[in-house]
Amino acid sequence: MQSLIQYRRFRAGLQAQLGRNNGKAKGIWNREKLKKEAASSGSSGDHGVGMDVEAGHGHVLRDISEKSEDKEEEEEEQLPQEPPEEVDEGEQYKQEHEGFPEHDLSRISTQRSAGTMLGRSLTGIEVRRRNTREGGEGDVFVVGYEGPDDPMNPKSWSRTKRFAVTFSVASIGAIVGIASSIDSSAIPEASAEFHVSTVVESMATGLFLIGFGAGALFAGPFSETLGRNPVYIVTLILYMIFIMAAGLAPNIGAQLAFRFIGGCFAATPLVCAGGTIADVWSPMERVYTFPIFAVAAFAGPLLGPVMGGWIVQSPYLSWRWTEWITLIISGLVLGIVILFQPETFPPILLKWKGKHLRDRTGDQRYKAEIEIRSDTFLQRLGISLYRPFLLTLTEPIIILIALYLTVVYIGE
Repeated sequence: MQSLIQYRRFRAGLQAQLGRNNGKAKGIWNREKLKKEAASSGSSGDHGVGMDVEAGHGHVLRDISEKSEDKEEEEEEQLPQEPPEEVDEGEQYKQEHEGFPEHDLSRISTQRSAGTMLGRSLTGIEVRRRNTREGGEGDVFVVGYEGPDDPMNPKSWSRTKRFAVTFSVASIGAIVGIASSIDSSAIPEASAEFHVSTVVESMATGLFLIGFGAGALFAGPFSETLGRNPVYIVTLILYMIFIMAAGLAPNIGAQLAFRFIGGCFAATPLVCAGGTIADVWSPMERVYTFPIFAVAAFAGPLLGPVMGGWIVQSPYLSWRWTEWITLIISGLVLGIVILFQPETFPPILLKWKGKHLRDRTGDQRYKAEIEIRSDTFLQRLGISLYRPFLLTLTEPIIILIALYLTVVYIGE
């Protein structure tokens, strides 16, 4: 919900920015036109082209200005599609478009130049040439934030909103921590029902923690490709489905399998929360905001056995209510995330802005950094998934830290 509202706010903010920068673009255009007229030495032919250029530019900027004032979704008019390549030399352009009248060539080139002037005038847009690794040719307008105080930049949000984002992520960490240990208080009752030893039943807790480790390898790459919110929401839903399945398990094998898979999806907040906090807080501010998440995440495994112990000693509740209570609280947290958690991943936010710019101006050269490379989604995802395995195998310090944390966590 918040992501949809945020997406629409980007469109409204972009309309306002286009209106503010329209006059700046006209000033740049007039200066360039005067330079060209001075270089033409008063030639009548060149003067005619200049008049045509001025008319074309006025049409483009006037059209964009009118669109920036329109606050409705429906647009009465849209700019004509421009050629895929920027051509500054008329001779080369004529060779690629043989058969077009001279007047049409001049007007199309004019609109192209006007679009370039607008791109150079917009604050936060970097105009540069594509490099060989990015594919394509010509200029690209790299979309960025309007400035350090851009309201679309998560780091520029109010402290109240950023603390709300932090507490939302911390609540996810707390509930998956509770889910990891709440079954430990119900081991005698569950083992008696399934007719297995308490050692076998304790694997329900151990396999959930192993699922944490397995899921962590995939949660991070997905969040760096799709954004934070989709990963939080989808994995929370899947985690809840398997918690429910563990509560309905008819035998020990089903319970262990469902707990392991649920642990895989529960790993998301432990992996992605650091990225979300880094998205909204500066490095100095993280000194006192990251501990909010850390305290919640480590308090979860401590609260789990306390809650589980109260459930199993009740004469009215069975041990399966350890899963039902977890499921109920997880549903409340999921509702908070869906209704109030905004998207914070900067590349995804700038991708939204680039799309709005292309829609408003008709210029396909506006791209976020994540969109410029010609890699497909699967290629980007493959690279993201490959990196953790590569670092784990090639960096001894990562292996040692992982082993240390595993021993400490299981020991607690």
